Amino acid sequence: MTLRSEKISKQLQRVVAESLVEHLQADERLTVTRFVVTPDLRQARAWLHGWNQLTEGRQGYLQRELGRSVAKASQTKFTPRLIILDDDSGDYVTRIHRLLEGDTD
Repeated sequence: MTLRSEKISKQLQRVVAESLVEHLQADERLTVTRFVVTPDLRQARAWLHGWNQLTEGRQGYLQRELGRSVAKASQTKFTPRLIILDDDSGDYVTRIHRLLEGDTD
């Protein structure tokens, strides 16, 4: 990753996090766990913990709002396509921990 793409990645991650804070309801919790911009700056991938817990309507709304926020903050010739993925690594760790303890439920 180049210095420029790292800088843009950090800026866009901040924009996504701030946009989430503004648009989530009080009982909704999401965490941006990872954010990567491709070297050509055409795609941005955000991994959000808790994304799959939102209803489809809320996901679509947030996706559009995040896209608008990224478009405003982008300092490139074009706006990177924002791809939001659910980060289930915490659930995976919990499952592995249970398996190691012998709990197969």
